[in-house]
Amino acid sequence: MRVSVKALVLVCAFVCPLLFFTDLTRNPYISQIVLLDLCLVGVLAVYAVSQAREPAWSLPRTPMDAPLAAWILLCVFSWAWSYWRHEPFYRDAILSEGDRLFGFSFINATLLNALLPFYIAVFYVRGAPARPGFGAGRWVAFILVWGLLWAPFPFLRSPAGPLARTWPHLWDP
Repeated sequence: MRVSVKALVLVCAFVCPLLFFTDLTRNPYISQIVLLDLCLVGVLAVYAVSQAREPAWSLPRTPMDAPLAAWILLCVFSWAWSYWRHEPFYRDAILSEGDRLFGFSFINATLLNALLPFYIAVFYVRGAPARPGFGAGRWVAFILVWGLLWAPFPFLRSPAGPLARTWPHLWDP
């Protein structure tokens, strides 16, 4: 994996959650989503440039291709069914709402935030060399250390950060 792709993936995996969990902004969702989308599109651009050198572009085949395609077709069928089953008076509103949801839910949520990371992971795993010495124990240790590093964060962020302020964040519905 190229250094630029590794940097973008690390930003996606570590900086985006940091923006969300730190509560440093009024609305961390916007900053997080914009940064995540920019990084994912950057990774896509790097892979597109590398694929441009190949004679034919191809997506890897995965066991999830058929279920994902079926889900997208079901969404389109559901919208079309609703459009044709309602009175003509409601069709303009259904069409408008469908356009809005297509722009946000399908393009942003489905393509950018679901399918693109999935296929980036597939490209990375298929291109990575096999490392038999890298077991699950190291991943468990990494997850535990990463989680424990967050424990002192409320106290380090503000001098008067009592433990009582941590509890609502842990059990926030």
